[in-house]
Amino acid sequence: MKLSIRLFAVAVMIMLVACNSDEKPPKIEDLPEAESAYKAVNDSTVYGLACEGCTDSVLVFLPENCSDPVSYDIVMARRMNRVHGMPEIGDKVAILINPKNKREALAVVDLDNLKGAWVYDAMPTLRQSVLQAQEEASITREEKAEIDSAVRAQMKPHECGFNLKKDFAAMPIGRYWQRSSLEKEAPVEQPQVKRYTEWHIYNGKLILTETSSIFTKEGELKGDKAKNDTADILMLSRDTLVLKFKDNIQGYHRQKETGKK
Repeated sequence: MKLSIRLFAVAVMIMLVACNSDEKPPKIEDLPEAESAYKAVNDSTVYGLACEGCTDSVLVFLPENCSDPVSYDIVMARRMNRVHGMPEIGDKVAILINPKNKREALAVVDLDNLKGAWVYDAMPTLRQSVLQAQEEASITREEKAEIDSAVRAQMKPHECGFNLKKDFAAMPIGRYWQRSSLEKEAPVEQPQVKRYTEWHIYNGKLILTETSSIFTKEGELKGDKAKNDTADILMLSRDTLVLKFKDNIQGYHRQKETGKK
């Protein structure tokens, strides 16, 4: 038992060195392109720019086809919590027009407010093998302290999320790959994120396209496959985004910019 604990501690130390190395994740642009899973079927979204004259009850909207600006009533949309963001002059917005009233918008999404890096803090989880080792009656106090120290060194929050960029491109924020087989021996499992590569608005909802890699038995990258996650936008402000997915509600905050004075 003592020998196995020591081997465990050695593996942890090797892993810590590996995690602090300069190795970087593969760039998305270096990976094979996946066929998009997004298909705009029966999408009633209309795109344009917010113009001067917008108020809490009216959206003055310049369509993408550069036709004359149109004023839309958004009172009901605001009451139904379907005005997402704070449209200002020049912001690109997406709207759903009421088919029964061509001057009423049923939903409004400020795309410029939606774009950017959105993250939440996620903690690593303790592996079952470590929990079992800590419960072993034969483990000494010193050995338990070694394990606890290794766990504390890695039990730190990680920012997870995505960056919604222009032209409906997206990039993941956080870990979405396994660096090496050694990582599987670590005492904690690091939080993983989905590798979103596209985003779209579909009838007022947010569509996030996840691209996952397919590997051969030898571990070589074979290709990518794509699928969509659909989310209702529950809240969108300058610094807060709340999305309702099929199985959960996730809140995000805008990632702070670094490296700027």
